[in-house]
Amino acid sequence: MNSTEFFRARQQRLNGIEPFPPKYRFNTYGANLGGPVIKGKSKLFFFYSLEAPIVKRPQSVQTWRMPSALERRGDFSQTYDAQGRLINIRDPRKVGLACNAVTGGPGCFDGNIIPASMINPGQMQAMLNLMPLPEYDPRTTAGNYNYDSEEITDVPKLNHVARVDWRPTSNDSFSFTIKDWKQDQRGTRIPSGPSNWQWFNAHYTNTDRGFSANYTKVLRSNIVWDTDFGVRHQTEVFYPLNETEWDKTNRQVAGYTVPQYHPDLNPRNVLPRVNFGTVTGGAPNFTYDTRLIDQGEGWLSSVRSNLTYIRGSHSIKVGMYYDDTRNSEGKGGVGGGSWAGDYNFGVDTNNPLDTNFAFSNALLGNFTTYTETDGFADVRGRRPTAESYIQDTWRPKRNLTVDYGMRFLWYQAWASGQNTKSASFDPERYVPGGSPLLYQPVLVNGQQRAQNPVTGEIKPAVYIGGFVLGTGDLYNGMVTQDEWDTYGTGFRVNQGIQPEGRAGLAWDITGSGKTSLHASVGRYHNPFVNANGLDNLARNPPAQNNPVLRYSTIDQMFAPEAAAAFDTRPSSGVLGLQHDAPTPKSLNYSRHPARDRLGHRPRRDLRRQQDAEHRGHVRHQRPPVRHELHRRQSAEHQSGNRSGPAG
Repeated sequence: MNSTEFFRARQQRLNGIEPFPPKYRFNTYGANLGGPVIKGKSKLFFFYSLEAPIVKRPQSVQTWRMPSALERRGDFSQTYDAQGRLINIRDPRKVGLACNAVTGGPGCFDGNIIPASMINPGQMQAMLNLMPLPEYDPRTTAGNYNYDSEEITDVPKLNHVARVDWRPTSNDSFSFTIKDWKQDQRGTRIPSGPSNWQWFNAHYTNTDRGFSANYTKVLRSNIVWDTDFGVRHQTEVFYPLNETEWDKTNRQVAGYTVPQYHPDLNPRNVLPRVNFGTVTGGAPNFTYDTRLIDQGEGWLSSVRSNLTYIRGSHSIKVGMYYDDTRNSEGKGGVGGGSWAGDYNFGVDTNNPLDTNFAFSNALLGNFTTYTETDGFADVRGRRPTAESYIQDTWRPKRNLTVDYGMRFLWYQAWASGQNTKSASFDPERYVPGGSPLLYQPVLVNGQQRAQNPVTGEIKPAVYIGGFVLGTGDLYNGMVTQDEWDTYGTGFRVNQGIQPEGRAGLAWDITGSGKTSLHASVGRYHNPFVNANGLDNLARNPPAQNNPVLRYSTIDQMFAPEAAAAFDTRPSSGVLGLQHDAPTPKSLNYSRHPARDRLGHRPRRDLRRQQDAEHRGHVRHQRPPVRHELHRRQSAEHQSGNRSGPAG
């Protein structure tokens, strides 16, 4: 029995070079233990390893432009730009009057102060009050920032490996291995982390656990059977550290009273994501990963079996390989729809409600865009792959070895499982002129309204850019998951079994070991694409709708009819896969002659060898077609738009 214990430490207190180094820890402890299970017997052995790095990693200083106490109350009389000039705040009520951000004008708020009567404390003022107050006057900092933050991120890891080897007979051997790895990053400066200005602290936890087994059987002196089996499970999850950190995200705790269109998707009552656009000094946005309420996970199960048969100068091998890959990014999905809502208050000169500054836009509730999904992009992808092969390594002469064989590949395109939804755009299904019309903007008594282009009916402004129901197919050109039986699983035509021939040789040309030639040629396919396309298809309408409301206010969003109008707005775009896309394939070949100029086995320091290698790669693939269509301002009937159901 053998064992080893160890501890390695690296930290700032042991740093004799830097006088004031940042606090860091790179400490690792571990142990190994192994040997025969029964002393004196050598048929069963075990091995165990533990390694646990405990890391505290300092992050760089980040700077922000936080709203001041005056600005949170609507007083922008002390708000300056990077050049020290007052930023003049435009009053959207003064239609037709100019207000330049630098030079001002009659269209600005008097005294650069928003009246308290125009500010709803239960709207964005409640979220601005969650931010830390400034530490500096932004005019005194080179980057026009007024707050900075520095963080030391905790990254503990734990890795276990256990293995058992068993040889019950001279012709049989087994091995079993279990691996368990976990990493838990904590803080805000972590992958998929929340706002880096330390809105709330979170976990980003990864696990990688697996089991594998091998069995080797010597059937005869010239026949060997070898089989492997393995299962691997990976997870990643992002969530606040504890209930105290969860409370920092809660609408009720923050005093935020703005409702949302689909509250059933937000069981933890999380605040919306907020973007302030470009703010000199650093915009303190409210961000978090869409998987805040679920976890992503992946499974890989595989089996491999080979049989080797040696007869004379031939070594013949046959075998097969099968793997079943599964992947889910959770209900939120990577880049999934905003289930709690997503505002953009960035400055936009095209927005008639813009005030020249992001924080004043937020206080008034005047946004550039708002989006909210109507369902989770819940993907449970699966992709089976099977390969088999037969090959022969033949040595017809002492100085010549020839390899030749054939592989057979079959796979199924990534497809999401039952009880999930997805859709794809197919241009062959698209009917020109079949998409709905859009409501058009008009002015009525100086107020912006929406007009039905067919009947002339006037609607609230929230309808602008939305579909006019009954004028076309909302999902023109879309294919849904329900049609896979006739259309193709995963929206793709299965390519069937694909053969791959391979051949190669190694030739000692003169038989003296001084001049040789290695050559090979083979057909290869590349079916291994990632599952990200599934997440995109799950966000396509009608599986999921992500309407975008532009240039409006929080008050207008929830006026009568607003919810119905919002749900009929186009999504920002749709994605389609090439239905009959062939598997990418290539023909690889190489030729490698070599000549030893000084003899068969010269001393290493005197060896001289001439090499000339030629490699080739011929790829046969039609360029993949990715149909990605984005919404236009008006429907195809009015502007020739061919964007389908997403507008």
